[in-house]
Amino acid sequence: MPDAEEGKFHHTLARADLVDRRTGWNFTVLNTHLDPFSPANRIREASWLTEYGARDDVVLAGDLNSEAPGDPAVTSWSWLPAELHSRHRFQNPDGTYAGSDRRALSALLHAGFRDPVTHLGFPSARTVGYWSPTEQRDFRSDYVLPARGMAPRLKGLLVPDTDVIRSMSDHLPVCGDFALPHQS
Repeated sequence: MPDAEEGKFHHTLARADLVDRRTGWNFTVLNTHLDPFSPANRIREASWLTEYGARDDVVLAGDLNSEAPGDPAVTSWSWLPAELHSRHRFQNPDGTYAGSDRRALSALLHAGFRDPVTHLGFPSARTVGYWSPTEQRDFRSDYVLPARGMAPRLKGLLVPDTDVIRSMSDHLPVCGDFALPHQS
């Protein structure tokens, strides 16, 4: 599909419409990298994806550059240089900063996407926080989020973490194992 993102994403949006050859079951995988620099852009990008949240055949995966509403709150921001606060924190109308800006992920979860950790009970594992000396805080930024109807098919979640994998990227991969329908 040419231009699946229609110019709406800072980085990218890829859409793969897949078919299980055994059963003929169709499903869609959306992969994105939400804007790492602007919470306002992230919420705008997430709003384009919310229409998929209630479906039974969609999985959203990618670097969402946001923490989940159920993840532990940051109690001190001293680890992050002040010039980088605008990337991670919610800005109040008076210009001061509050906690983590989680609006993008909150919008996706409200629309029906399910967080495997907070909704489905899978263990949490950090995916970032080891690469840059200016952002040395372990947290989740990368997700596999099944849409509401796809969530029961998620059977496993894994974040592989080895020295070799760490050498390949500033993020760790997140792998979801989904059960496809049985052949009739």
